[in-house]
Amino acid sequence: MLPRARRLPRASFPLAAAGPLRAASAHLSLSASNAVAGYAVVVSKKVARRSVDRHRLKRRLFSLLRGGRLPSALVVYARKGAAELPFPALKEELRALLAKVA
Repeated sequence: MLPRARRLPRASFPLAAAGPLRAASAHLSLSASNAVAGYAVVVSKKVARRSVDRHRLKRRLFSLLRGGRLPSALVVYARKGAAELPFPALKEELRALLAKVA
């Protein structure tokens, strides 16, 4: 997980989620903004039914966000099939999306 200071506050979530910079792939989509600061990962029950799987996917995505150049606000949404991806494939897909936004 990211430190609390780098997480997106709940009050700022709509500003970051409706950001002007968007990118999507088969298993992930993201919204970026420079209006606020912080990062969030959203994994719904439709993506991973069990909470264990949702939390594992969130931890993996947060660990990928730790090292790299990021916009000031970023919301990553997982899509169906993301929970079954191996870590290197998830890393490559997120890296490609961040390159589109940057």
